[in-house]
Amino acid sequence: MNRGAQSFKNLPAMLVAVSLAGMANGFAAPPASAPDLPPPKSVFTLPSKPQEGRDPFFPDSTRPYEEAVAATTSNVPSITDLIVKTILVNEHGQAFALINDQTFGVGDEADVVTHAGRRIHIQCMDINAAKGTVTVEAGDAIMTLTYSSSQ
Repeated sequence: MNRGAQSFKNLPAMLVAVSLAGMANGFAAPPASAPDLPPPKSVFTLPSKPQEGRDPFFPDSTRPYEEAVAATTSNVPSITDLIVKTILVNEHGQAFALINDQTFGVGDEADVVTHAGRRIHIQCMDINAAKGTVTVEAGDAIMTLTYSSSQ
């Protein structure tokens, strides 16, 4: 046998020795895996004005700003949605008003559901049965509602 053939004969033993030496130094060990974390969530807030951002797919569109303005104005119930259905006076002279299916005396406060299904927190300030008026306060707004017997 020639000398080159003998060196290839020992090749598998040499490869095993080299790989074991590498494992002893820590090269063959797999790295520790990171703990499984949930993927990050994407959040996009619609801008209410052009300075806050724009639609990346339709940069010239004004749609995001129009929707933001409509959302802020439509969620605020209007005090004009209140309707006095009747005014009653008991035997002691106390007046009561029925506003959108909720009964109020002077000084009473409660939530009233509008015809659109929204809630308004109001306080009854005054009931004038002779004039057919009810003065209510909602937030900073004060309004005098009129009772009409044709309702």
